[in-house]
Amino acid sequence: MSLGGTKMYSVIVIDDEPTALNHICTIIRMKCPEFTIIATAENGQEGIEKICSYEPDVVITDIKMPIMNGIEMVKKLHAMKNETYVIIISGYQEFEYAQSALKSGVVDYLLKPIIPIDIKEVLGRMQLKLQNRAFQKRNQLIRSLFLGDKVGEWELKKHFPSTYYYGAIVRRNGLPKRFSDTEAIEIFSFEEDIMFTYGRDEMEALYLCPKEALNYQEFEKLIEHEIDKVKDTVGYITTAIYKEAFEPQCITDVVKKLYRILDSNTAIGYSQILTIGEEELEDKIYKIDENKFMEQIEYHMKKNQRDKVWIDIMEFLRECDRVHYPQLLLEGIARKILYSIQKYDKSTDRHYTDEFMLEDAFYYATNGNDLLESLQDIYNKYLRRGQDIVTKVDTPEFLQNIKMYIEANIVEDLSLSSICKNFGVSQTSLSKLFRKYEGDSFNNYLTTRRIEKAKELFKNNEGILIKDVAALVGYKDQFYFSRIFRSIVGVCPSDYTEK
Repeated sequence: MSLGGTKMYSVIVIDDEPTALNHICTIIRMKCPEFTIIATAENGQEGIEKICSYEPDVVITDIKMPIMNGIEMVKKLHAMKNETYVIIISGYQEFEYAQSALKSGVVDYLLKPIIPIDIKEVLGRMQLKLQNRAFQKRNQLIRSLFLGDKVGEWELKKHFPSTYYYGAIVRRNGLPKRFSDTEAIEIFSFEEDIMFTYGRDEMEALYLCPKEALNYQEFEKLIEHEIDKVKDTVGYITTAIYKEAFEPQCITDVVKKLYRILDSNTAIGYSQILTIGEEELEDKIYKIDENKFMEQIEYHMKKNQRDKVWIDIMEFLRECDRVHYPQLLLEGIARKILYSIQKYDKSTDRHYTDEFMLEDAFYYATNGNDLLESLQDIYNKYLRRGQDIVTKVDTPEFLQNIKMYIEANIVEDLSLSSICKNFGVSQTSLSKLFRKYEGDSFNNYLTTRRIEKAKELFKNNEGILIKDVAALVGYKDQFYFSRIFRSIVGVCPSDYTEK
């Protein structure tokens, strides 16, 4: 694929009649510029040999041929687990036979006599299938990279055909959730995008950009531009940039480094740009005495001095905020605090939702004060503080008021923080409300409502522009909106409107 050009798909045509074979090849060359003929064959046996040798995207084959007919060839390919798309050519009297062949791996058929418009239409359908398959495979590949699975060098080069790439990750607010990671809405770029983009959730973007598209200085400016577009809508942004161009076979290692440096350095409320190369950044040393702090918590809990416990927690968290203590390390300490408090609490009101709430506290916090307030709500359930506040807002009626507010202000840049300020509740309380009565996180609820509203606008306003719909449901960037839309609906906005 040439940069910014059209993907060329390869075709093998199989027919034992030279006139028919040449007729089909001529039509493809004249009318289907996205497809190129890489080989021809005269029977099914020769066809299998060339399919295995050339690995085409599409095969067009007649049914009646000597040595091995088209249906036998398709069945053999199916048994070999070959993924080539096969189109069969059938006469009118063979129509039912052709339809039954669809069960054997045939994806489409052409009826004789062959005319240009029929081939153009069937290859148009093949192009959409091929694009979607390539999109899904590329997405699975990048997901495998994220999970640390082994990815073959050939597979990397196939989906990332450029000679060299630049890479970076931009993360808005806290790290992705791990305890409740099934909630995440993954974000992928479109097939036609020159620069590949992936997000473990909608708050993140991993960029892989071909070197021939941009030089390093231009790539840096592009990342800065992406940061500028969202910096006013979030609390903080963590960016990791790989400063050297790398070959496709190095993508696995580079992506691991970028994720590792992002995950190990993200600190609540602290924006930073981290630049790395073949040599990674040295680990920072923080003068935080975790053991001494936990001993204090244990001591005060044994003495039932719960007021002092919270004072210790506040002082410790403020010191962590001052030195930009990494989120992952701080989350570990926050869990230890929770388990210690639970251990000395005599009540039986243990809830598995505490884990969700703790994770939400770090995910949604835009600064140290947000985090402190959210953790206070979680810990005070056991320290016996804040019970009146929790009871007051823990009702379906209160949540309904919030949902009505979201519907009325869907065009605005809504966030958990902004809604909490409007209703005078903590982020933890509001997060708990959505989990309890909606069975979902606030972010997922809001995103789903935005996309449902977008679908309504598309249905009720023929010809409405995608950028206008994006703006009406709270997205300033129509391209980001389109990626979110596809992740949830399964098709991009333009395809949705056509349907």
